[in-house]
Amino acid sequence: MGCLLKANGLYSRTTVGAVLLAAGAGSRLGGRPKALLELGGVPLVMRQLVALSGAGVDEVVLVLGHHADSIEAAVSHFPISIVRNPKPDDGQASSVRIGLQALSPRLDAVMVTLADQPLIDAQDIVALIDEANAADSAQGNVASTKGTSAQVKDFGKQMMRDHHTLRKAGQDMAKKENITPAPPANDSMPAGAQKMHDSLNAMAKGAAWDKAYIDNEVAVHQMVLALLQTAQGAAQDTALKALIITATPNIQAHLAKAQDIQGKLAAAPAAAGADAGKKKKAP
Repeated sequence: MGCLLKANGLYSRTTVGAVLLAAGAGSRLGGRPKALLELGGVPLVMRQLVALSGAGVDEVVLVLGHHADSIEAAVSHFPISIVRNPKPDDGQASSVRIGLQALSPRLDAVMVTLADQPLIDAQDIVALIDEANAADSAQGNVASTKGTSAQVKDFGKQMMRDHHTLRKAGQDMAKKENITPAPPANDSMPAGAQKMHDSLNAMAKGAAWDKAYIDNEVAVHQMVLALLQTAQGAAQDTALKALIITATPNIQAHLAKAQDIQGKLAAAPAAAGADAGKKKKAP
């Protein structure tokens, strides 16, 4: 993959990677792999790979799960990396995490796209953004009471507040512009969000709960940021495009804060262990 002009050194630009998600079971299609459905005689996954190549994307990681063997066979001639999600039913966020981990660290920017979503319109965009805001607000509500770390509890309260505000702004815009939200038929976001919500409710409070919540927040905000970047390019309605442009810095700030908390939570056990070691050595 990649841009030939850049490869030949004729000009320099941002190095971009892409995570292409194709791990779904295709349950709404009776178990058929959606990525292999054809549009104009070309499988959807191939159309997306060609589009990414034409856009000059330098590195692509294709994340597979259900139907991995058949999809991998169909794209074996593309110069891409392929990874498999061992638990694809855990939702898109789990596939996003695996895909991002497989990308090289040299990239300047990353986008996440779906293999089975070659066309997207305003109704799709508004519905997907609304779902994302609703899910994160609900999970923030859980974190505000179940989190152990003060940072996690405060972050949960902020997510509950900010995503409620973002959701209302989107709903007001849709009403004003006469856009009726209608999620795409292959939308798995609500199911994935509900599964994570149920998992958080079932887990006991403590450090493990805090880590599970923040790890998911990092992955979800990476996915939502990628959705906004894709939607901004696809949106034709000026009010919708303005809403996306306004929301993007908020999501970027949420992601940065979640990553900061994630790093501090990871460092806490090591710091505690070091302190314990010092106490043992003390006379």
